[in-house]
Order: sequence, then structure tokens, then C-alpha cells
Amino acid sequence: MRHARVLVVTAIVAVLVIVAGFTVWRWVTPPALSANASPETVARTYFQLDAAGRFWAAKHLVSRSGRPDIPDGRGYGGSRIIRVGKASPDSKAAYGAWYDAFTQICVVTIDYRRTRADDAGDPPGDYSVAVDLGRKTPHGPWRVLYVGSLI
Repeated sequence: MRHARVLVVTAIVAVLVIVAGFTVWRWVTPPALSANASPETVARTYFQLDAAGRFWAAKHLVSRSGRPDIPDGRGYGGSRIIRVGKASPDSKAAYGAWYDAFTQICVVTIDYRRTRADDAGDPPGDYSVAVDLGRKTPHGPWRVLYVGSLI
């Protein structure tokens, strides 16, 4: 009888560990995007992951080329996208040398509704954000370079 109880407890613990591991894996893994996903799709996916609190997954869509102020996926919790604008090509001339590694740069505007005050104390409401994206080769994947408020 004692042996059966130990087996049952062991099985329950094993199932809980598997469920917890799967949950963590799911939380940190971004959705699969094709290598030729549009900049709008990459920006939308990044924002949605950030808003859902899945910052580890969001960081998979960010270029990690050594820049200290890269997005960390922790800025838009609880927000909901209203509209994703069309990507607009941008010139590297307006940016620092860090952008020289990219063959193409573009900006995507996301309009969103924040349902709670953010860390800076901005109240709930409708806002817009610009997402800079780049890719290192003409057919490489788009990656988030910077996310910033529109003025």
C-alpha cells in the first residue's frame, strides 16, 4: 500500500513538472514567423507579445547587435493594438553608426489602447508608437531595432 502511494505521488509530481516546463517553454518561445515575414507582422507580433507579458518571447524578435538601449519587451503590458500602419522605408543617414550593419531600415506605426497607467504615470488611453525595424541582408528577417513614442 505504501509503495502504491509513493508511485502515485511520484506520478503526480512528474506531471506537474512536465506541465510547468511546458508552460515556461511556451511563455519564452515566440510564434513561428517565416523568414520573409513583413515588417508590419514582426512589429505587431513583438507588440502583442510585450502586451501579453511574454517579454522573453518578444526579445527573440529584437536585433541584439550590441546597442545598449534595445527594446526589452516590457513596455506595453495590458495594451491592445488598434491599428498597425504600413511600413515606411527609412534612411540610415538619420541614425548612428549602429544602423550601418543593416541593408534596409523601416518604421511601422502602431496605434494602441493602454488599459492601465504605465510606469511613467501616463494614464490609460489611446497612444501611438513607432517601431524601427531593420534587416542585415536584402532577404533576411526583419528585427526590431527600437520602439519609441511618437511626438
